Amino acid sequence: MKSYGLISVEGNGDSRQIAVSDSGRRIVLNAADRPELLKIAATSPPLFASLWSRYHGNGLPSTDVLRHHLIFDRNFNEDFVDNAVDRFISTVAFAQLEAGDTIEGGNSGVEHEIKVGDVVQWTSNGTDQFNPPKKVVGFDESGEWAFFEDGKSGVPVSELTLSNPPQSGEIPPLSSPGGRPSPPNNPFLKPSLPEISDKPGFVTANYPLDEGSATLQLPETLSKDSFRDLEYWITGILNRAKRKAGIDD
Repeated sequence: MKSYGLISVEGNGDSRQIAVSDSGRRIVLNAADRPELLKIAATSPPLFASLWSRYHGNGLPSTDVLRHHLIFDRNFNEDFVDNAVDRFISTVAFAQLEAGDTIEGGNSGVEHEIKVGDVVQWTSNGTDQFNPPKKVVGFDESGEWAFFEDGKSGVPVSELTLSNPPQSGEIPPLSSPGGRPSPPNNPFLKPSLPEISDKPGFVTANYPLDEGSATLQLPETLSKDSFRDLEYWITGILNRAKRKAGIDD
């Protein structure tokens, strides 16, 4: 909701405060300018703004064209690109955006200055966080978070600047600036996989398939946020398996 400009978030942890923005309030109360506010909100997430800027002239292309652009031009993780495409299409439909619409007041709609392959510096609270600068390997579906090969979570694109390629030096631990939502997990990170074995507090499920056994291990108790993250991750795995199996939607 924050990326659409409908809420504001301040603080962290127990001191975190969420408030409905003026635009969000006017939309909920069906103000006279609600249709225009919906279009502005729909084009506020950087990714949606850039996609609308790219395709709004003739209307949205097919799902396959959007997937191809995000995977090959924007280096999106194939496991998650379908969710990004579905959200974009449904957002455009809900806001009733039409071919040729140019939205004033939303995001600029221009492609990110920061792109996959760029070497960047992350500056937070006036302090550079990368030493040396790092290369961007991808973005999340909102376009607001950038990922790096060695990072477990995303970094705000708004806090990145282009930098010269690193020459030498070690990468220090990153600080944890507050005042914003927790960054998304990095889908480009490829950590070593632990050996799956029964242990206290965890549940292991096995399902036999013709090609072998599918195994899932997770904690017996999950928070609401952890459950949503797990559901999102499993959905991406199933979508990829469906495509590899040649199953059409």
